[in-house]
Amino acid sequence: MTSGSRLITEPQRLLSSYDQFDQLQYGDIVCGRIPLKRGEEHILCDLADRGVKLIPSATAQMASRSKTFQAKVFTTWMIPHTFSIYDRHQLLEISNVYHMNRIDQVILKQDAKNAGIGILLFSNIEEIYNQAASDLLNFPFVIQPFISDCKDLRVIVLGEYIEAYTRFNPNGFRNNLHCGGRAQSYTVTSEIKNLCTEIMKRGKFPYAYIDFMLTPTGEIFLAEINLRGGLRGAAITAAEHKQKTAAIEKSLVQKAQSTSNKVAS
Repeated sequence: MTSGSRLITEPQRLLSSYDQFDQLQYGDIVCGRIPLKRGEEHILCDLADRGVKLIPSATAQMASRSKTFQAKVFTTWMIPHTFSIYDRHQLLEISNVYHMNRIDQVILKQDAKNAGIGILLFSNIEEIYNQAASDLLNFPFVIQPFISDCKDLRVIVLGEYIEAYTRFNPNGFRNNLHCGGRAQSYTVTSEIKNLCTEIMKRGKFPYAYIDFMLTPTGEIFLAEINLRGGLRGAAITAAEHKQKTAAIEKSLVQKAQSTSNKVAS
């Protein structure tokens, strides 16, 4: 690495000393997900802007924290008419789009909720607007058309390792396993592999948990992507997962150090 640069492998300690955070500079490397409090996401922007190498990337870390950010970055692969909503005026504007396209049932995803607990189903966009206008909903959130009878497909991508399984709840629309969903092994197709590659490249994800929606008509839409997730239903163990992610991060650190040395010479 260049003179004065450093490698930080314990990102949980990065913010315990603000002097250490302030002194990071171009060429320094922070390996591991930084445990930010809600509202501290701007730190990722600052580090990336200063030229500090983040592994995983700032985009991947931010996307793993925010569904609204995901809907902005990965909208190409999501259900058409998926929108991130930040205020009441924008919601009113988008409601016209939903009416124009005769979209009835709507899914609302709360921004920082996981495991299905932040997924709400509304009969129409006006129900959402009424609640938002009454200050019963917190901005921001994601809205998208509801498609019935979909299966969830969870794909775990850890370098060369890839596995997948479907999740389906016969008694509700939340397919998460702890919400009543059932898991079944799934053979990954070349189409799914290509989608994973495109999505991970766009978000600079070194590894990922990717959830797709499989519609009854055969369409495939991205639901969300994360750097980590529950392993219930997966074949890989927690120990194996930790080993593989550590190996990927180590390889990326070595690559970053090599690049830095070439620039310095």
